[in-house]
Amino acid sequence: MAEDFTPRYESYPDRLIREALERGDFADNPLRGKPVKLGRPGEQKSWIQERLEREDLSAILPPPLQLRREKARIARTLANVPTEQQARQIIDALNERIRDANLNPATQPRVVISLLDAEQALSDWRDAHPGAPSHGPKRGPSGPAEGRADRPGTSGQR
Repeated sequence: MAEDFTPRYESYPDRLIREALERGDFADNPLRGKPVKLGRPGEQKSWIQERLEREDLSAILPPPLQLRREKARIARTLANVPTEQQARQIIDALNERIRDANLNPATQPRVVISLLDAEQALSDWRDAHPGAPSHGPKRGPSGPAEGRADRPGTSGQR
């Protein structure tokens, strides 16, 4: 059987890699023999998603998308906050920035973001910090704090 003597084209990068392999330049590569992570079957652009997760690219996001990301990560933000009062201040500041962004017609892209449910976020914070001191009256659907008047003209005593 005769060999195929048709000259084959070898691209410049292919030639450089072949020559480096022949010289043994890749012999001490720490990743040699390890599989390449290509993502899950059917998953597109997995390397891009991995890079976005690995790199903090929040600084290049438009302001409305930064706020949306900050809102989604509020539980992580509040994880190391020691008091309920500080947690409430963080939540209120975020809601204020969301209100400002929603009312500013010049903000692009135009994304309307719903306000963070402050009471739900604080309830989640309380569940995560059972021994933490609570500062200030608990606001919410449970009604007014003890000692406050239910209606004007009443003493608040029961």
